[in-house]
Amino acid sequence: MEKVVIVDANAYIALNWKKDPNHSKATVIFNQLKKDYLLFTTNNYLVSEVATVLLLRLKNPSKVSAIINVFYNPPKNLKMTQINKTFQLQSLNIFSSQEKPRLSLPDCTLISQALEQKITTIFTFDQNLKKSPLLKKGFKFIP
Repeated sequence: MEKVVIVDANAYIALNWKKDPNHSKATVIFNQLKKDYLLFTTNNYLVSEVATVLLLRLKNPSKVSAIINVFYNPPKNLKMTQINKTFQLQSLNIFSSQEKPRLSLPDCTLISQALEQKITTIFTFDQNLKKSPLLKKGFKFIP
């Protein structure tokens, strides 16, 4: 099977915003992952989160558009899944069934995508996502 890593919004934000506390770490990790993984994947909800946060941080709509455009005209090693109705409902179910709400709806779409597409490696700095009971067994988190 192809080596795939799902990349959370916070990792893309750290890669693209030099003032992010995880920028240097994200850059090193991403460069290593490019050697070890054949495909990076994410979804349109996470890309929307990246766009929003980067716009608030960079205050430069043209630069943010250029960054986000990569997801719509991706290189071979990048894929963005469009969250369809089935994924939306599954994500909403995860979102609404949290006993201690800590995950955003985009976080829940990442969980749905990982489970549905059987992606077991996740690049995220989100400690709450790493603690999700749905991702306890068989998942590898980077870092």
